[in-house]
Amino acid sequence: MFDPSSDLSSGQKRRVVVGVVLLVAVGIGAIGVAADFQEKRLDAEVTVVNTSDPTNIHRASVLTIRVHNQESRAIDPEFQTVHGQLMTHFYWNRIDGPETLQPGESAVYRLRAPVATAAIPYETRTMLAVNDEGVDDQLRTIFTLDARKPPDVLNPSFQHWLVQSGSGNYPYRWARVTTDRRGERTVIESAPNESGATLSVRGVDRESGPWSMARLYQQSAFPSTLHVEATPHTVVQNTTGEPPRAVGVGVRESNHRVWVVFADVENRTVVHQQGDPSYLYVYVPAEPGERVSTTVDVQALYEQHNWELQPKNSGSSTA
Repeated sequence: MFDPSSDLSSGQKRRVVVGVVLLVAVGIGAIGVAADFQEKRLDAEVTVVNTSDPTNIHRASVLTIRVHNQESRAIDPEFQTVHGQLMTHFYWNRIDGPETLQPGESAVYRLRAPVATAAIPYETRTMLAVNDEGVDDQLRTIFTLDARKPPDVLNPSFQHWLVQSGSGNYPYRWARVTTDRRGERTVIESAPNESGATLSVRGVDRESGPWSMARLYQQSAFPSTLHVEATPHTVVQNTTGEPPRAVGVGVRESNHRVWVVFADVENRTVVHQQGDPSYLYVYVPAEPGERVSTTVDVQALYEQHNWELQPKNSGSSTA
């Protein structure tokens, strides 16, 4: 989900295009656990019960672990994983589960990856290590996540943000494009609750001329259906042609463009602008500052306008 900046005035000249939010069910990866205990110094049993990918990044970012303490003393379990070419160790955050496990006790722990890169890619052999916090004792087990079909758009809710040196903040696996003109400033930042993106163009005091743009984009499989949630603070007033100011979501491939744009209309309106490339503007009713939720059948639009998706161009850019 995303929330365009609330400090924009209706007179600002801007074009803002943002990433897609899809209705994709939470993926639960099937698990193959190998009873491969290495360096068994902590006397305990550890079982990987379940994994999930709630933010659709094609990595398991939530693990459910069962631990049985067979020590004669209490332990304070902490969990880390090792995977990838660099064999980096990641400590996972405990969501649920007791801080201390008494001798002979069992408990289920739900863990969250500290960052997106720590989440476990599917079909990857991963080492899970359980430590008694503050003690050198450790128990290791190896498991592999079974194959899973990746979502069309990775990280559609923008919940994972990474700091890249010299480039600012990006949601995981999304790229950033900005165009500044005449002293205007484009801004892309994390929403306050870190579950969305805020995009804006600031310092605009003109009504015409080349666009400034704040945009997030991602190469993806062709998304036949889009579900978009946003709070636009600029809506299109005139839907007869290409909008001079817009907030929305776009899909592009080859010479076709589909834009879902928030507008001052009573009913959803589709405007076809022929050319190379050809555009379909899907104007969705919206009020400035109010939450909008809409679903657009992109594949049906292609069929209605006799647009053909070429196999060699089946990869699309979603922004």
